[in-house]
Amino acid sequence: MAGARQRVDREVDAVCVDLHRTLPGVGVEPDSAWRTPSATTETLEVGRYPARTLSQPARALLIALHAAHHGGLANSSDDLERAVDRLENSMWAEAARLADEVGATDAFSAGLRLLPEGAALARRLDLPANRSVQVALHVGRPPPVALGFEQLARAGGPWARAKVLARKFVPPPGFMRHWSQVV
Repeated sequence: MAGARQRVDREVDAVCVDLHRTLPGVGVEPDSAWRTPSATTETLEVGRYPARTLSQPARALLIALHAAHHGGLANSSDDLERAVDRLENSMWAEAARLADEVGATDAFSAGLRLLPEGAALARRLDLPANRSVQVALHVGRPPPVALGFEQLARAGGPWARAKVLARKFVPPPGFMRHWSQVV
């Protein structure tokens, strides 16, 4: 469920940018994961400068996926609560369509269902209850080892399982930097 990502630290001012190649909870290749939600954008003014951003439905999708990925931790739940409160049903219906297009209906539905108001919205949108073990594990905030076992179970054959195990025993430097307390 976690997207491949890279952390970039800027030495000049210590700003950190977390770059994602894909979105959490999607069932398509990284190129498709971004192509679909970014097909429609809008411009917002940020600090008196125009900034291109995802459309409201695409942002709603991203907020729900983020909440599901982080199991409803404070920041993601706050964002989801504001979005559910402020966006019209038509925006959420379009977000559900986008979720379907990128194979993220389970994660989208699970993210919404983290809040009582979101669960009511998921029912109005006729979204299915979660069917994915992987999504259920993320939403339930399991111990990290449970997610590793799920990755191992989903790996295709012996070589794919060996690759998963190798990454667990010898994580790539980017992963270590991301999880390190010493930054």
